[in-house]
Amino acid sequence: MDSVAVRDFRVNPGKVWKRLSKSGRMIITSTGKPIALLTNIKGSSIEQEIRIDAMARGATAVSKLRAHAQKQGLSRMRGKAIFAEIAKSRKSR
Repeated sequence: MDSVAVRDFRVNPGKVWKRLSKSGRMIITSTGKPIALLTNIKGSSIEQEIRIDAMARGATAVSKLRAHAQKQGLSRMRGKAIFAEIAKSRKSR
């Protein structure tokens, strides 16, 4: 994926827009580290792009939760244990 430094983005925005129209997506960097993702939405609606982004973030969150559960041994829990844990949590509120 193409990338652009924040400084270049600020100094030559026209060049960045041209590159973005060709590549579709660019990573914006600051001191060599990625800080943002720039997406060209020409040809699609903003609502569609927001929905796609939300779905991707949701999938990432679920993957992280599953990895954490597996690391903690929670992925081996069965129905009764899960419901007991939920009931215990509700009582403590």
